[in-house]
Amino acid sequence: MAVKGKWARGITPRNFTWIIKDQLAICERPGGYGNNHRKVRRQEEIIWLREQEFTFVISVIVSPHNLHNYDELNVAWKHRPLAAYDDFSQYLSTFYPELHGMLTDGAKLIVHGEAVGDRLCGLMGGYLLWAGLIDSGPRAISATEHLTSRQLGPVGREIIAIAKTMPGPGLEKRTAMEAARAKEAAARAKAAEKAKAEAAQAAAKSAAAKSAVKRKTKSRTAKTSAGKPAKAGARQAATKKASTAKRASPKAATKSSTKSKATSSHSTARSKHSSGR
Repeated sequence: MAVKGKWARGITPRNFTWIIKDQLAICERPGGYGNNHRKVRRQEEIIWLREQEFTFVISVIVSPHNLHNYDELNVAWKHRPLAAYDDFSQYLSTFYPELHGMLTDGAKLIVHGEAVGDRLCGLMGGYLLWAGLIDSGPRAISATEHLTSRQLGPVGREIIAIAKTMPGPGLEKRTAMEAARAKEAAARAKAAEKAKAEAAQAAAKSAAAKSAVKRKTKSRTAKTSAGKPAKAGARQAATKKASTAKRASPKAATKSSTKSKATSSHSTARSKHSSGR
């Protein structure tokens, strides 16, 4: 019974990988591809897909292989063949909107090709970019290689490059982000210009204030310098006058004394003359 129970749950398809956890996955063709394909394994892997309750299995294989096997085990499927010679732009313009619509409605999807190769990985990386879940081509490539543990080749990179230019949520989101960045850059430039103008105005005011202070100081110095010679001259004149007066004072005293002596002698002589008579 234990073996039967395990068989009833099926087995995981080879190279099963979640691209969006619990929403979108990829795998190799159930049962294997080419000479490795085994009917029993195919049945067990389809049973596993059914038990995981995937809403749809989406085959991108060109041939309709396995599709009737899904019907036999009551697994819903969609066939969206992607040929090597297909115009990727035309294919993606219908595939991505359909895939996005199902995921938005809550579907749980698994996409498979013959193998998990360059085209299938590029298809998923392109969807992540197209849907706006990743914002640039290089990041989409890096994320896809990380998720699938495979290096993308020219075809996978080409699909991602095409997805980047296609109208969709991702392009709208990137356009809005670029517009927001441009607006933010313009606002920063305007703020920087305003700050520059305010700095220039402040510098001009400061220079004017310094110039006014300098002129005031210069004027005050000039007045002080002009006042000092006048005061010095007045002091010098006063000193000179005082010195002259001082020098003149002894002479006048001497002259007055001489005059006084002469007058006294003259008076004495006259007195003697009067007595002789």
